[in-house]
Amino acid sequence: MVTQMDVFVFVLIASTIILGMAAVQWGVDTRPTNLDPRYPSGNGIA
Repeated sequence: MVTQMDVFVFVLIASTIILGMAAVQWGVDTRPTNLDPRYPSGNGIA
């Protein structure tokens, strides 16, 4: 029997993996330009 907590934990883990893969694909943490305030990035992270 699947409880509501099981579904919540599964969605939490799945969304974390998807967001992590998307961040790697967009190169969020590999672009040094995010550290420069003169060049704000379009993704709202800088």
